[in-house]
Amino acid sequence: MVLYFSASGNSRFIAEYTAECLQDTLADLGSRIKEADFSPLDSERPFVLVCPTFAWRIPRIVEDHLQKTELSGNDKIYLLITACGSSGNAGYYGEKFFQSRRMQWMGWHTFYMPGSYVAFMENPDIAHGREMNQRARKELDEIIPLIRRGEALPRFPVTGAGRFMSRAANPFFYQFIIGKPGFHTDSRCVGCGKCAAVCPLNNIAMEDGRPKWGGSCTHCMACVHRCPRQAVEFRKITVGKNRWYNTGE
Repeated sequence: MVLYFSASGNSRFIAEYTAECLQDTLADLGSRIKEADFSPLDSERPFVLVCPTFAWRIPRIVEDHLQKTELSGNDKIYLLITACGSSGNAGYYGEKFFQSRRMQWMGWHTFYMPGSYVAFMENPDIAHGREMNQRARKELDEIIPLIRRGEALPRFPVTGAGRFMSRAANPFFYQFIIGKPGFHTDSRCVGCGKCAAVCPLNNIAMEDGRPKWGGSCTHCMACVHRCPRQAVEFRKITVGKNRWYNTGE
């Protein structure tokens, strides 16, 4: 079973391609988180988790959800990470988490994808995004046969800087950056409610035809990337920056 959490479509693209090649089932953790669905997940095949890094680790909302969700059947777990820069030492913390769940760790791999955290970086243009998708498919074509055979993935290289970012910078980001207020809409907003519909934490409420953000934001940027009018901004940082929702093209 392929589990995935995706806000900008990058991880969804990886997950869908993986499930298609493996002829396996998909489980959208974003929808399960939104609906507070902690029903058990059972799979005869190995589990594959696909998700982005939030501050160089697996997103806390994903870990929190899986901590409350029973994974039964096959005890093997693979981790496929999407990142627009370094993924740090995300696999090490993923391994610790799943070993605490008594699962057999089968390794991890990072796919470098179009940027999505537009609060701090630029997105590539569409042509570059498509090139990155094509490169990711080629990498998957090498990895998926290993998953199909139940073999461990090759050890993914981690730098000293990557270890530092996951160990020290991750808690800093969560304390001082991730979750901080500043999301709003500009005059292009038509009150369609798309941002509220895609928020995995139900942190956006529609009031008088306009979205209002609450206090449980995890900075996944789904509201920014999926607004059909490109009307959602984070402070002034995102103004004029590209939006990207990866459709797999």
